[in-house]
Amino acid sequence: MGIKSLLFMLFALSTLGFAGQNLGKIVVKIEGFKNNNGVVHICIFDTSGRKDFPCPSHVVASKKIIIGDLRALAVFDSIPYGQYAISMYHDEDGDGKLKTNILGMPVEGIGFSNNVRPKLGPPSFKDAAVILNSVL
Repeated sequence: MGIKSLLFMLFALSTLGFAGQNLGKIVVKIEGFKNNNGVVHICIFDTSGRKDFPCPSHVVASKKIIIGDLRALAVFDSIPYGQYAISMYHDEDGDGKLKTNILGMPVEGIGFSNNVRPKLGPPSFKDAAVILNSVL
């Protein structure tokens, strides 16, 4: 699939947001790109879209990151504590779309939190879910 491994790290900052809401930081580290072409699109999903994960209409936060030395790093600040799943794809040609073959299988690299490997479709939210709720 192009990405050998998706390394995911979660860090929570002990800060208070508006109305006493606990906020944290999610740091996504990705390694194993087959080249430095294009960008990597990273999307964070919360539980409201768990049945439709990874449908783009349920994205809580997203970023496009430049790849260097076959790696990428994205930092998402001020994320409310909760349960999330993360997806990413390597947009090698920079057209903003995940390329697929005639069967709908991705031909550009993809990855998910918890390093979940898709089988006959995208993984479930449950399998990719991580919890942001404390200082690590």
